[in-house]
Amino acid sequence: MMHSLSSASDKHIKDVLEWRESLTLMPDNLFFELMRMYIGEIKTPYNKQKLIEDLGAFLRKEENRKKLITLLSDTDVRIISAVHFIPSSTREKLAAFFSGIFSFAALHDRLLNLEERLILYCVSDKDTGKTVIKINPLLKDILLPLLRLQILLPEAVPAQVEPPAQPKTDSPADFRQSSKQQRDIAPPARIKLTPLLLASFLSFIAANGDVCKADGSFKKRTKETLDRIFPGRAEILKYLIRSCINLSLISEGKKGFSVDFTRCQAFAELSEIEQTVCLCVAASGIFGRGDFKKQAQLLFDIFSSLPEAGFTRGVLVRSGVFILMSAEEDDKGSSKGRFSKMLENGGIQGIGDGERSENEGLPEYLSSFWIERLVDAALAFGLFYVRGKTSAGEDIIAAGLKSEIISGNKENEPSDRLLIGSDFSVTVMNGLTLARLLPLIKFLDIQKFDSVAVFSINRRSVLRALDNGLSANDIISEIKKNTAYDIPQNLRFSIEDWNAVFSSAVLYGGYVLKVNGDNKILNEKNPILKPHIKETLAPGVFLLDAKNADEAQALMDKCGVDFIGRIREAGQSSLTAVFPTFSAGVNIFEKEGEKDIKNEARFKCGTEEERASFFIKMRSELNALSLENEQREGLEERIRRKIILNPSQLRANSVRIEKKEARGMDFTGKIRIVERAMSARCMLEIGVNKENVQGIHDAVPPRILGIPLLLEKQSNDAFVRLKLEPDGNEAVFSVGQAEFIKLIRGSIFMGEI
Repeated sequence: MMHSLSSASDKHIKDVLEWRESLTLMPDNLFFELMRMYIGEIKTPYNKQKLIEDLGAFLRKEENRKKLITLLSDTDVRIISAVHFIPSSTREKLAAFFSGIFSFAALHDRLLNLEERLILYCVSDKDTGKTVIKINPLLKDILLPLLRLQILLPEAVPAQVEPPAQPKTDSPADFRQSSKQQRDIAPPARIKLTPLLLASFLSFIAANGDVCKADGSFKKRTKETLDRIFPGRAEILKYLIRSCINLSLISEGKKGFSVDFTRCQAFAELSEIEQTVCLCVAASGIFGRGDFKKQAQLLFDIFSSLPEAGFTRGVLVRSGVFILMSAEEDDKGSSKGRFSKMLENGGIQGIGDGERSENEGLPEYLSSFWIERLVDAALAFGLFYVRGKTSAGEDIIAAGLKSEIISGNKENEPSDRLLIGSDFSVTVMNGLTLARLLPLIKFLDIQKFDSVAVFSINRRSVLRALDNGLSANDIISEIKKNTAYDIPQNLRFSIEDWNAVFSSAVLYGGYVLKVNGDNKILNEKNPILKPHIKETLAPGVFLLDAKNADEAQALMDKCGVDFIGRIREAGQSSLTAVFPTFSAGVNIFEKEGEKDIKNEARFKCGTEEERASFFIKMRSELNALSLENEQREGLEERIRRKIILNPSQLRANSVRIEKKEARGMDFTGKIRIVERAMSARCMLEIGVNKENVQGIHDAVPPRILGIPLLLEKQSNDAFVRLKLEPDGNEAVFSVGQAEFIKLIRGSIFMGEI
């Protein structure tokens, strides 16, 4: 305990020294302006360290600290919370996180204001060279109790909530006893992906391979058939076909798609929730090995962090951005984030193998586009669902499948899931895992999917199963395993009859060894060769189990022969699959350390009325002073920006008169603002009409922010080329046509953009 206290004290001292050093590194003009704002006129000779100590003393005064907290708005607290919780916060990270809430220009102004109020400061990271934003260590003790992650990612407040879905029937007996009227009056169940739905879709693909156009969408006739078999599930099937293709659960050949049951069996070893996560990621794009697992773990963490009340869509996406930023944080460069370690340890064999990730090269905190796609897929598959709306009409998204555990309990599955009709129809109830369903769909053709799935056993489906390696006994055994009733004798007879037809002629493919009768080495009695003979096709003609030419040649070498000529390959083996397993999803609200920060501040943020009262009081103090107009305007702006904490700061000699904005017809003023920004390496904010924009930037907002690169004066106008923030694109703007041009200073601590 003493060691922990000592470490905390050492860190605080280190942070204070860093803050003091950041002040000493400020450009002199900004340093002295800051000092005059807070501690008054600076007398010469001066000592910077002494001035910094005086500034620290100002911040330690209880009255000033209380007023500083009182003046914090909800927006201030939200931004400070982001700086605290987002590791190594930079302007770019904060802009990405607050995308859709603040424009870059508005966020920049807020951050600059919090620096001027001494709440935030900036330092240059020694490892990356990036400008990192931090909380003033002298104020942490009163600020941290106000900060919570829920401020950044608030739970949604519903205006209405969807009624809970009617519980599904659990057994064939329940299904038979439920009347049509009872089923008709029940509210519609929330559509989600289940093992039975996935298996039913795979059954459809196995029986109908020619289903897609060249662009991957369903053909018109296929779509009509799917709408009939899977009513109301067009959206989920649109995503499912893409997922199955990208995961290679189905593969395309000359005659359309076929189901790769070997790969499906490997996929079925995952728990239901892991299967759903993998399908969501595969539906959102094609990824390389490491990126697939990275995206899947991201979705798992988003899922685990979703509160029961749910998030709005915007907050849900921001939670993903936050997780990405947190996961990739390098602790002082000594240890890599969890996702970075995954990439180093290898990825997923067979998933996106050899493919370039569509997300390659993008900074992680700019990946909200991918999170949007993950959310869309997760909604389609039922991993997330819309549980209601806010009063503003926004969808509230909550997590489905919350009761599932990652490992998935596959023991003690029910054995009464099948009902067999006299017409060889088979009704399959929910409750079986994908692993139990896969052998069944090898010989079942889906006919109708609703609350249960109705299949048929027919000649074509049984022949397909036999062709996939099942025997008649295997088919009968699988049926018996999943029903509590005896198999009808006519069905058993039909299966055996179809098997007899199937066995009457066999088309083999593979490696065939033909041996003359007098060969003493290669025969059925050879102990090395015998285990590898799959079938004796004729005397001296053997079908081998070799998967490729190398295996066949190695077998011959073991047998001690050197007279075998060139081998002709018959085909490729099925792609083996190793699917990912995941660590438990991380709930970002329960991370160690964050849960220890409680909202028990000695000072509390003021109300709007308290802040308004303070502004009225300060303006009254200001009006009582005899000042020039420029000085009065300067101090008035400081009151508005909450820099003034007490009347002693209302000093005329602390105001530096400086024109920062020119509007309308003031062409000369605009030119001077642009020139000053270029010489001082400051940003410009320009109000523009889009039709006056020249450049490559297509979607320019009415108020843009950028770094001036070039000013070109012409006889009747001038044009400034800006490097736009935060995307870095360049565009040219008319100075004369600009509604206004405003000089925007960068961080006061860094003295640059």
